[in-house]
Amino acid sequence: MTEILKPISRQDFALMLRTAIAARGYRRSSVGPHKSAATEAQVSPSAIGLMCRGEFPRALANDEPHTKEKRDRGALFSLTRVCDTFGFDLQSCIEIFELPNLPEVIASSRQQVEHPTILNADDLTMLQKQVEMLGPLPVDLVVQLVEQFRSKK
Repeated sequence: MTEILKPISRQDFALMLRTAIAARGYRRSSVGPHKSAATEAQVSPSAIGLMCRGEFPRALANDEPHTKEKRDRGALFSLTRVCDTFGFDLQSCIEIFELPNLPEVIASSRQQVEHPTILNADDLTMLQKQVEMLGPLPVDLVVQLVEQFRSKK
């Protein structure tokens, strides 16, 4: 069984993450180690970069409570995926980064990794009709359309 790593500070987390990325051999990747690690963890390369520099989560753009809540939820979502991918103790990391412990965000992050949306024949037929009517669709609209279509079934 793999040992769960418990960092004790932001800098300790950054060092452990850089070490974990190096140990996986991403340097041989044509897109670079951070982007390869981000792809595996299903987070943005900028989040991995901030984590490796010990600057995670990103500074707030303004002091509004909604902005802090949105940033914290996004940071927790990304942190959950990185901790699960690289074997870090999530609770320790939540404390280190002073993020709220939101079980619904953690569960959502893990559920989306475990059960990615796979399109079935009905989904594809519906999307084909949408493309015929509207033309090319952006990815985020495709996701919304599939969710709406499935909820109305």
